[in-house]
Amino acid sequence: MIVQDLISRIEKLQNQYKSTFEKYKNPLLGLITSRWYFSDSFRLFLDTDVNWDNCGKVDLVSDMAKKLQEFDISTTTGSAFEKSVCSWYQPYHYTPRTNWGVHIRYRCWGILSARFNKECPNLIENPLDSVKASFFYFYIHGLCHHIIENVVSNVEIEHGDPLLYSNYLSYTYSEDFNTTGCLEESLANSYLFERSILCHIDQDYLKHELLSQGEGYNGFINYVDSKFSYGLQKLISQIVKEYFDPHSKSKITKTLELAGFFNFSYIQNIPVWIHRMPLRTYTY
Repeated sequence: MIVQDLISRIEKLQNQYKSTFEKYKNPLLGLITSRWYFSDSFRLFLDTDVNWDNCGKVDLVSDMAKKLQEFDISTTTGSAFEKSVCSWYQPYHYTPRTNWGVHIRYRCWGILSARFNKECPNLIENPLDSVKASFFYFYIHGLCHHIIENVVSNVEIEHGDPLLYSNYLSYTYSEDFNTTGCLEESLANSYLFERSILCHIDQDYLKHELLSQGEGYNGFINYVDSKFSYGLQKLISQIVKEYFDPHSKSKITKTLELAGFFNFSYIQNIPVWIHRMPLRTYTY
């Protein structure tokens, strides 16, 4: 099922339970500072596929590569995705759906690119590839969040239950965020780590970078290789526990074919949004 069809079916299902679903507010508002969450953004790759070659053809990418020296890599701005508000995934389960997708702060992207250009063994003194690599660093992490939402959406549609994903984000993900128990962030970094070649990032360097991140994020190391499937089944069983038993041969396990959802493809039709400046705040 392509993404737009999936979103349409989720929207239709939510409308059937509109009074109940309206009680759910997007929990990301409590995790991503509102100055960035509500800031102006523009969409990248609007009319083209998101892939390595096309990335180099984007004017913003080539322009950033020409001025990496302007980004101060000694800044305290981190690269730990949601934790440092450098990037986040906006689910399509919440309205308005006009801005669902992967969101990236321009300055964080530039700083990470400059670091790669100076420190990452295979990217040193290669500014264009450094910018492209840092983009896919953020993008592939966000892609994992998107695929997890897709998995849960399929369960919601099959069982006519539109609240599984929202319950999970509100009562599990939000409570575990920035703790060792935040399994989804561990899996998203594991997904990124296993795709270091696609990102063109030296894997040893990437491993060190991800291990330096905070709780939850640095737990990726526990779910690499074959352990990713174990972690994934554990997460899905948390989210859809009413319908999913990872130890049984249930219909839902066969229907989902979990591993198949996570086979990498650049062509995912995921919108990418770039944020340059936070919302202004005024003191009276």
